Amino acid sequence: MTTGNVNPVTLRHREIYIFDADVPNLSTFRLWVNGKITAAITFSTTNATTQANIISALNTLTGLTWASYSTAVGTGVRYFYIECTTPSRWFKINVDLQPTAGRMYVALDVAGSQVYELGSALKSVANQGNIEFVDVTPVMQREEVSLMTKEALTVSIDLYDLYNDTASDSQLEYILFPGQVVQLTVYETGLVKGGRWSSMYFLIEDVQRRGDSKSVHELSISGRRQGAMLKDFGTIF
Repeated sequence: MTTGNVNPVTLRHREIYIFDADVPNLSTFRLWVNGKITAAITFSTTNATTQANIISALNTLTGLTWASYSTAVGTGVRYFYIECTTPSRWFKINVDLQPTAGRMYVALDVAGSQVYELGSALKSVANQGNIEFVDVTPVMQREEVSLMTKEALTVSIDLYDLYNDTASDSQLEYILFPGQVVQLTVYETGLVKGGRWSSMYFLIEDVQRRGDSKSVHELSISGRRQGAMLKDFGTIF
């Protein structure tokens, strides 16, 4: 789910790869991408070499096109900004094998928007389509005449185990609110390519929280699609 300045044309999966100062030259690491693991990737103190190695490993594993759009080097820390230039859904990327010394970190970077992955807390997603009509029966006519005005699609999302003691989880209670339009993307997990997905603009009409401080909390979000589907149901990625 993407909140903020969403744009389906320019919004792409963009990652920040951070290496601290203790990562030695020519050490290797691996990335975990939607359940698949890259080959060993070599870290180099030459930024361009590390960038090229990361991109090559991601391209080979996913079959998509990844590129680096900038590099920033902090004080003893290296930052590499990598993005998937093939517009697609979001990937789940973790560090599978750390370098021999020091630490590497992966973070999601989306300029102008905020992305929240709900998969770990997702209980169910349901949708229901219906057609809305307006009555245009003439005053002197007995038989009712109606015209179809638009097709509506309502969506409900149930989440569980969303709230615990960490601010990063509980903040969704305040970020998702009625009246907000978000980009909602649903896809099969565990696949890099070949799964099904869909995406739409989604108007949040109601947010309900259930439970108390001593029980499992649940969050229900309901609303309706805005405009045409960005990606139709059953689209293959």
